[in-house]
Amino acid sequence: MQTFNGIFRGIALALALLAGAGTAAAETASDWVDLQDAKVRLVAMSQGLDDDGAATLGVQIELADGWKTYWREPGEAGLPPRLDWSGSDNLAEARLAYPAPHRFESFGMTSLGYAGAVIFPVKVRAADRDRRMVARVAVDFMVCERICVPIHADLALDLPPGDAQPSAHAAALARHAATVPTGAEAAGLRIEQVAVLDGRLRVEASAEAPFDAPDLFVEADGRVGYGKPDVMVDETGRRAVLSLPVSGELAGRRIVLTLVDGARALEQAWTLR
Repeated sequence: MQTFNGIFRGIALALALLAGAGTAAAETASDWVDLQDAKVRLVAMSQGLDDDGAATLGVQIELADGWKTYWREPGEAGLPPRLDWSGSDNLAEARLAYPAPHRFESFGMTSLGYAGAVIFPVKVRAADRDRRMVARVAVDFMVCERICVPIHADLALDLPPGDAQPSAHAAALARHAATVPTGAEAAGLRIEQVAVLDGRLRVEASAEAPFDAPDLFVEADGRVGYGKPDVMVDETGRRAVLSLPVSGELAGRRIVLTLVDGARALEQAWTLR
């Protein structure tokens, strides 16, 4: 599984540059598209492309109080973000990552996403590493409070080749990238067993440090409930059983489990037997 752990390189330098980075900030962020209840822009972690023609961008969303936007699996309401990079020049690849979501309960429904602010990290790679990349993205996402509002924004950044010095946005992007779920070793979490018993999905998990308040998000083509799982933690605090109701036939189906406990987050695929 691709993670964003490597983006921490150069963060110390980025922090040192912040005080004098007014010009760099302007060059490494698009203008805000401000739509009253939400605003969005495109930021870059570096001044340009590295020697391999790669860079990390971020789709930065800031929300008014009480508003939220959505994860890739939005739950019982909302829509996931959609990014279209087809207007770009010299862009070979753009891989979007999702920070670990939060759970929201309102009007008897559960939704999964983010409040306040979120930056979605995007790994980009140029087709020609020696040529400037023009990254243009059409972003569609939904924000909700008592009503839901679809939002569209067209964002763009130019990234010159051979300038991987950190930008003024490096630290903020790194903080959000650090919450993207990782593999078991990096997360310090592990999923040990998964089974469907008596109409419930039962997940056994372990942790290197004791659990605090574990939560579980399940992606299975809409066949798993979105409610908060029942959680039992043993006396050591390092083993937990999480269960939630399911519907439909899951035998043989590949599901994706995201286990979140405070700042720790694990993403793991599992094929049910």
